[in-house]
Amino acid sequence: MFKLTCSFYCPPRAEKIAIYMLNLIASVTGIRFRRVNGQADIVYGGVSNSNSFYIPYREMDKRFVHGDIDSWYLHEDGELRIALPKSIKKINIHNNEIDFDIFSVMFNFLQTALSVHNKHLEFFRKFKNDDIFIPPVFDDYISYFLQVLKSCQKLPNDFKRKSPWPEEADFALGISHDIDIFKRKIPGSVAMLMKSLFSNEVPGGVRGSLKGLFKSVSTALTGETNPYSAIEKWFDIESENTFFIHAGVRRSVEDPTYDPEDIRRVLVGLGMDGIEIGLHNSIGSWTDKEDLKEQKDRLMNIFNTEIEGIRPHYLDCRYPDYWRNAESFKYSSSVGSDAIAGFTCGINFPFFGFDFDTANVLDILEIPIGLMDCALFSICEKTSKEKTIDKLIDICVSNHGLLVLDWHTRTVYEPEAKSAGAFIAPLGKISSYWKNHCTSFFLS
Repeated sequence: MFKLTCSFYCPPRAEKIAIYMLNLIASVTGIRFRRVNGQADIVYGGVSNSNSFYIPYREMDKRFVHGDIDSWYLHEDGELRIALPKSIKKINIHNNEIDFDIFSVMFNFLQTALSVHNKHLEFFRKFKNDDIFIPPVFDDYISYFLQVLKSCQKLPNDFKRKSPWPEEADFALGISHDIDIFKRKIPGSVAMLMKSLFSNEVPGGVRGSLKGLFKSVSTALTGETNPYSAIEKWFDIESENTFFIHAGVRRSVEDPTYDPEDIRRVLVGLGMDGIEIGLHNSIGSWTDKEDLKEQKDRLMNIFNTEIEGIRPHYLDCRYPDYWRNAESFKYSSSVGSDAIAGFTCGINFPFFGFDFDTANVLDILEIPIGLMDCALFSICEKTSKEKTIDKLIDICVSNHGLLVLDWHTRTVYEPEAKSAGAFIAPLGKISSYWKNHCTSFFLS
């Protein structure tokens, strides 16, 4: 493990930003940073010296608007590719220092990526012209930071990132399921069949919709319990799943209509009542801290288990207010897209929520989604589903990242990730591991 010292000569908010970014870098590289006064390996702000890697403190250009995708461009210089605000025309390394504030740029990029919501694809086209994947663009900053540390002889030239996962697994895989529909009634099954005839966005296609309609009719005629799900099949394939379940508190006409007690009975009957459960909270409820707590408590009482995670229905939330209101949860898994594969804030590893204005770190870990089944089926005409998943796995292997799959009720995927050297775990276990093993406490 490499340990580097840091000193800070900048305003308090800028110092918080620098510490936050160094903690992210520490989490994914295995480097540990320790704060000191005076001479240090890395100096942020103040006066440069020839013995330190110097990063200037620069207040962000006043013309820069957070969330404005037009404020960014892709800087390319040889093999270097990095996203920069348009106010920064070029970057250089000279005499053990760089001429731009990389911590501020990283913070503002992440903030912009978290703010663009349904413009993810438009934003990330600036950095890669691909209608199918959003790459982990944020990782380019980390690669650049390591490159500069090597240039300044603070790291050996042969330094390579250490996998942050147990037993140095090549990457991590989290399989999660949003239960939006538990049983499909005949009218809903007919509607789904009609949709599958004219759209490729329905999991299972026409064949799956016909099967669902048959089950709906069979259930109506016989009265047998016939869940509109693949719960048993999920556990035949992989037991390390996380279920996000609605608590039965409807705040919108688009919220799920099932009774979570029905799901509990099925899980108990299958001997699966010890699985990880997370809250699939109602649309619009992200604005109300007490409402989220009420839904959490209700779900906890029904399933008699701790509820650590949250994922909004339709991923309906806005940062950072959502994170603040979800303070009773240990982790969130809400950053993602139902229209595009890949990493919609440019980052493929867990990170702590943060306040955009104060840069204070919030006590909730965000576990970003790499692929939702809705996105997978919407792009399957352009590339096969298997190739899409394989491509995302290759991306995560390349930087020891995390791939979270967000499947809905009928989607089943038999992962080949184990043979690819993956650490596979429920999201709660991933959250706990990351907090205990992958956060640098030298800067706290």
